[in-house]
Amino acid sequence: MDNYLKNHTESDINKRTYVSKGVEHDIRSISTTIAEIDSKPLWFHKQKLMQTATGYGSKLKTEYMLKFNNRMMRIYCHQYSNVGTLYIQQSNGKKIIIDL
Repeated sequence: MDNYLKNHTESDINKRTYVSKGVEHDIRSISTTIAEIDSKPLWFHKQKLMQTATGYGSKLKTEYMLKFNNRMMRIYCHQYSNVGTLYIQQSNGKKIIIDL
């Protein structure tokens, strides 16, 4: 990590996150990778609006995109009460939970 810090600016470092994936209830199958993240707000983000009237929902679009498997994917949020879970959804329907 030291070489990475020497060769990149703070802005570059802030554009990265860790993505962990694995089989549910099997800790041995978890793998973690570093992924690039970028801000790509949608029209309602730019106007400071919410996607739903309440702000709650199961597939709320965030303003962030994540490069995963060489594709930029939208980060979604499952938001109910005061707890939200961030995830990306693959084309096969599988969800990968992420932590920013």
